[in-house]
Amino acid sequence: MSKDLFEAGDPFDDPAWKEAEKPKRRQRTDHYIGCPVAWLKRVLPLVKSKEQLAIAIYLHRRRTVCGSEMFTVPNRELHEELGLTRFTKYRPLRYLERVGAIAIFQHGRTTMRVSLLW
Repeated sequence: MSKDLFEAGDPFDDPAWKEAEKPKRRQRTDHYIGCPVAWLKRVLPLVKSKEQLAIAIYLHRRRTVCGSEMFTVPNRELHEELGLTRFTKYRPLRYLERVGAIAIFQHGRTTMRVSLLW
């Protein structure tokens, strides 16, 4: 007669099983601090204020989250996440466009769409 599963003991108590269920730690090959360090090195010489830097990092994050090269920059999200008003948003965006870091696409009073150029 074969052994009952319950008599054989708990298979999850096996040390090999416990070792196998531990998640592997992911090895990073590139430095990343909310954005790639190489990207940050290109942006830092361009920005002149903390608002410009905050908007630039936010734009990088937004592109990653949206998964598209062209994306919107919602006023409400900026205000809720960073406490920045829409007026604080427009000045850095225009400056970043002037220095060639981004391209802004807006037709009339439609939603502003942004594309990172670097």
